[in-house]
Amino acid sequence: MSQDPKAEFGSVEATHALWQFFVAQSDLFEKAYRSSYPFIAERWGVILPLAYSALDTCGSIASLAQYGKMRDCFVLSRTAFETLVNVCFILAKGDATAIRARQHASQKAYRDLSRISNINGGTLHIKYEGHREPTPEIQAALDEFTSKKGREITSWTPETTAEQIAVIEAKFGREVGTTFHFALLAIYRHSSEIAHGTYFGALFALGMTNPNGPPETKEKLAQRQRENLCMVMQMLGMSLSATIQVFATELPLQETVEASQELTKELAKEPWVNPS
Repeated sequence: MSQDPKAEFGSVEATHALWQFFVAQSDLFEKAYRSSYPFIAERWGVILPLAYSALDTCGSIASLAQYGKMRDCFVLSRTAFETLVNVCFILAKGDATAIRARQHASQKAYRDLSRISNINGGTLHIKYEGHREPTPEIQAALDEFTSKKGREITSWTPETTAEQIAVIEAKFGREVGTTFHFALLAIYRHSSEIAHGTYFGALFALGMTNPNGPPETKEKLAQRQRENLCMVMQMLGMSLSATIQVFATELPLQETVEASQELTKELAKEPWVNPS
């Protein structure tokens, strides 16, 4: 007996269910990070803007998903995902890593005051007219993020995203680490291709890289794009839930954690999870 098409992963019904799951996890994430307001530790001063940014991007994804904008949701999913990884990585490593993130931001802001670009002999220069000499603190940050060859070190931390996840898993356990690992595998590669405007990214969004061949009809293309939207919202919803668990190691969030885990349990009851 064939499965009801409405119950398939990527159906309109399944997409709506996963949209609701994603939005609900986003709401719980907002509740979780707002509970840190009274905390004055160095790391929370850095985490709060990052958490707000992740939530803001998740809101954009939720809005675009309602219009079936799979390409843009994919690009934004990497932004949200990497921000959540950075949040958990800072909590795993502690205040010293938060200070490094703050240094990176301060020297980056200072470098922004004078930017030069050279292409084929043409030079463009954007310079803030009120430019002033760096303070000792900013100079120390500049030194920290300048290579021996005098070039800017652009990454705020030397670890790759995969290495950050390894640190997170070592600190907070296999369940949290595996959630981020799955999201990395599902989102990272394709979101990068789409964001960089590659031919592969264009073909992927049109369902033309599938070994079974491209979609034969407009309806089948829409189905395939909804499948990708479902995957993005599921992976990000799970990543938000994992971050809530990490927050709960320092904040009183038992009820929020339980509510987040209940959403995941309910999602597991969807017919596309265990099709008959």
